[in-house]
Amino acid sequence: MLFYVGTVTNQSFTVLFRECRNYYILFLKGLLKNMNST
Repeated sequence: MLFYVGTVTNQSFTVLFRECRNYYILFLKGLLKNMNST
């Protein structure tokens, strides 16, 4: 049971990390575009 909870938590953290990374990349790309346009 404890192992199951650990696996589920690990999976959700992995998904969360992936989402955050995607948003971070989008954010960086936006910053670069703004810098280039000015």
